Amino acid sequence: MDFGIHPTIEAVNEAVRAKGGSLSCPVCGRAEFALEEVTVLGGGMMEGYGTRRLQRGQLVCENCGCVVSIDLARLGAGVGGAAAGPEG
Repeated sequence: MDFGIHPTIEAVNEAVRAKGGSLSCPVCGRAEFALEEVTVLGGGMMEGYGTRRLQRGQLVCENCGCVVSIDLARLGAGVGGAAAGPEG
């Protein structure tokens, strides 16, 4: 799944379904979300030298405000359509 430069909630939902899942809020059970893009800087022993930018999406429930964080690269594709790796 290619999310392009800025993923949409529809693209995230489609990618989750393609992996056999579904999106629903763990608190209230509703399926209406807003998507916020977040870049997390990883560093330390696991990443080796320097820092690494990780593309994350935060799904915010429109009903109760619960926030669910998703690794967009692992879910489908990174920024600009880069491959996600061996898992797909």
